[in-house]
Amino acid sequence: MGQDTHRKNRALAKAALDNASRYDIMTTSRWFRELTLRVTR
Repeated sequence: MGQDTHRKNRALAKAALDNASRYDIMTTSRWFRELTLRVTR
């Protein structure tokens, strides 16, 4: 049982990291787009 919990925790940690990087890419691209719009205006 302890082994299963450990595996589940690792999977959760990996999913959290994936979500964090995806969110980071989204915010970065949004910031970049706004910056580009501001420059080209």
